Amino acid sequence: MADPTPLQELEPSPIDSPSDVEKASYFPPSSPPPPHILPHASTASLGLGKHGAVFYLRNIQRYSSYAFTLFLSLHVANTALLPLATRSVSAAEPYLLLTRPYYQSLALEPLLVAAPLALHVAAGVALRLHRRARLAQRYGADTP
Repeated sequence: MADPTPLQELEPSPIDSPSDVEKASYFPPSSPPPPHILPHASTASLGLGKHGAVFYLRNIQRYSSYAFTLFLSLHVANTALLPLATRSVSAAEPYLLLTRPYYQSLALEPLLVAAPLALHVAAGVALRLHRRARLAQRYGADTP
């Protein structure tokens, strides 16, 4: 394939007028910093402060998984590791009965399993819908 514009070798030459180079600075003159940009109107109207909804939804999703992980670790320690350490279920029964009220109580189990799971899923769905709406707005999706 032939190149339409062949390369030419040029000899280096000195600058004709060095005064022009010295006058123009490499860096543009400094301008005052831009005024503080306020958060989006929707964020300010929700009373979320300087963070947007995405920040809070991500944190809800992140920290809700910690509560479920805590419950899971207590449950695995109680039902798998204690019988393994004592080498029999009958020998582990006193330990099983000792720890069971802490993670299987009427109030603690829904707080460690159901509520974090519901929050995690709801925050994930809300994040997905928010991202979809933002991408549709950015790239111009067809609106009915």
